[in-house]
Amino acid sequence: MSSGWLQPCLGKLALWNGGERMWRRRRRQPWLRLIGSVAVVVFVGWLTVGGLRLVAPSGGGKEATEVVEQFYEREQSGDFGSSWELFHPVMQEHFTKDKYIQQRAHILMQDFQAKTFEFSVGSPKLVDGFRPTQASDPLHDVYKVTVTQTFHSLYGPFQLVQDCYAAEVDGKWTLLWQWEAK
Repeated sequence: MSSGWLQPCLGKLALWNGGERMWRRRRRQPWLRLIGSVAVVVFVGWLTVGGLRLVAPSGGGKEATEVVEQFYEREQSGDFGSSWELFHPVMQEHFTKDKYIQQRAHILMQDFQAKTFEFSVGSPKLVDGFRPTQASDPLHDVYKVTVTQTFHSLYGPFQLVQDCYAAEVDGKWTLLWQWEAK
């Protein structure tokens, strides 16, 4: 029943638009619509994934924060030898283990006259091309984590704010500092 009612309308529409040319265009439109739809889906997916990478911390950021927290927990308990083990190989070359333990204990306990400290760890931020020194080769996929240490000393409470960097080496997350001024 509907084909009888629709037939006169389609005939007028086909004649009004140049007859057969309209039918050829209509046959091509499903392919164009399909290609356009796929392009829109791919574009929206690309935007979504890119936006999520900017907003949500990646898996590496979580591990970077964890190694920084482990380091300062060990420092907090006075276990400087164990905290040194979490250093990146570049840091271990710069600070020998014995020298680090001796200097760190001297600075914290004797110079600051602080028995312990509290610390807070900021959010990780991905840094590309990080160099611990100007002469170092750049490291990639490094996370910057700002640490605030609060000391209670003979001279009153004070805070030390330091940017720490975490990088993965052979599947293990390690800690770095930048010890030269930029």
